[in-house]
Amino acid sequence: IEELFSITEMIKRGNQKPGTIFLSSNSVSASEEDRDKFKLSECDELIVNERVRTADNEPVVYCLDKIPEIYSPTYSSHDDQSVFEQLEKTETNELVLDQHFLS
Repeated sequence: IEELFSITEMIKRGNQKPGTIFLSSNSVSASEEDRDKFKLSECDELIVNERVRTADNEPVVYCLDKIPEIYSPTYSSHDDQSVFEQLEKTETNELVLDQHFLS
């Protein structure tokens, strides 16, 4: 059985220090596709973060994270903890979508 764990945890399991290079962070209206995937209404917003995750200061993963604001209204894109850890601390505790493109 597959185990789902964060990129931060994956890097730590490799005995390396995780880090993040923040490229952009915006609040945007959800597209029709995003509304369908996240089951959102037309007026719901998404937090969209573009980042590069590093292991021992070397780029290893490009991430484009889309988080509905309703699931994490206090989300901080420049927080050092993983997105999974931040979502786990919300009242919703529902992970809806996670896509990562490996380099």
